[in-house]
Amino acid sequence: MNGVAELIVIGFGIYLLGLCAMSITNRHAVDRYLKSFASSAKLHVWEQCIRIVVGSALVSLSDSMRHGVFFRWFGWILIGTSGVLLLLPWKQHQRFAHRVVPLALRYRFVYMGGAAILGVWILWSTLTNEG
Repeated sequence: MNGVAELIVIGFGIYLLGLCAMSITNRHAVDRYLKSFASSAKLHVWEQCIRIVVGSALVSLSDSMRHGVFFRWFGWILIGTSGVLLLLPWKQHQRFAHRVVPLALRYRFVYMGGAAILGVWILWSTLTNEG
């Protein structure tokens, strides 16, 4: 099971780095992608399920990762916030996304810088694990 969790966590780190790279090379595609969050009830559920899977993988793998306490907490935060969002009507999530995504796009250098740092940190913490 840890092998699956490791693949998910590594995939998440690569996803964050890829999002950052795409933001540099194809800004408009990333804008469209981020603006599509919570655009339908089906996507809303899928997004939350993916977040729960990633969060669960982080929690499961955290004992063997460097800075495992941080990643355990981060995983639980992903799981908890996703659970709350699943309980909310998706239209409420969509209204929230319509307020937050333009801010993320306006300050993309901060958002993408954070994504790049987190992606590198996740990959480093997983691939040079302590377990």
